Amino acid sequence: MSTPLTGLGIDRPILAAPMAGGPSTPALAAAVVARAGGLPTVATGGVAAPTDVADVLRAGADAAMVGIALLRTDESGASAPQKAALADPAFDSVLIRRNVHVRGLVQGVYYRDTCRRLAREAGVNGWVRNLHNGDVEAVFEGSPGGVQRLVSWAAEGPGAAEVTECAVAAENPEGDRDFRVLDDAPAA
Repeated sequence: MSTPLTGLGIDRPILAAPMAGGPSTPALAAAVVARAGGLPTVATGGVAAPTDVADVLRAGADAAMVGIALLRTDESGASAPQKAALADPAFDSVLIRRNVHVRGLVQGVYYRDTCRRLAREAGVNGWVRNLHNGDVEAVFEGSPGGVQRLVSWAAEGPGAAEVTECAVAAENPEGDRDFRVLDDAPAA
């Protein structure tokens, strides 16, 4: 027999999926409510439509919290690819995009080729290119973990590189579907 949540010092159970955007299923709601010992319960994660709210409330949750579902509204400012991904069941994770600008000895050291190989291995999309001033610019789009691995690598570069500066800026995802080496950027 399981211990009621009140016996564990819990005063407000929140039903959350193991990862952001995952489902607070009616079965999960029913299981937590059964152990809540009369405490109010809130279901969150994957509650994206009125039917989802109704399902978790029917299962016994006292309230449902929506968040990501609101990103699909016109007022959110989210990009069209972000909104499309939120509505597509094939997208089951968070997507981020980072623009990276590196300085130092970063051309002629296989920076772009190594970057492409590592990005593809990490499942990260985007592009990399040489700039006319000797710098390199890259864009990484994918899971937070994959993108962070590439950003960390970019600050070091391949073995022969000598990175002296690495600037990183967040951007809205654009829906890149592959990682490619672009032609060198034209001189300004």
